[in-house]
Amino acid sequence: MADPDQVDVQEGPPLFVYPARMLTRSHVVTDRFEPAIDDLSSR
Repeated sequence: MADPDQVDVQEGPPLFVYPARMLTRSHVVTDRFEPAIDDLSSR
């Protein structure tokens, strides 16, 4: 299990990171992508 604080956005296409936040059925997945979304949006 990957560390939520060390999400590797290269695991999937960048375009998938944003839809994943809305389309995911699992809060575990949402929590995992959340840091990556916050990191990208803060740049």
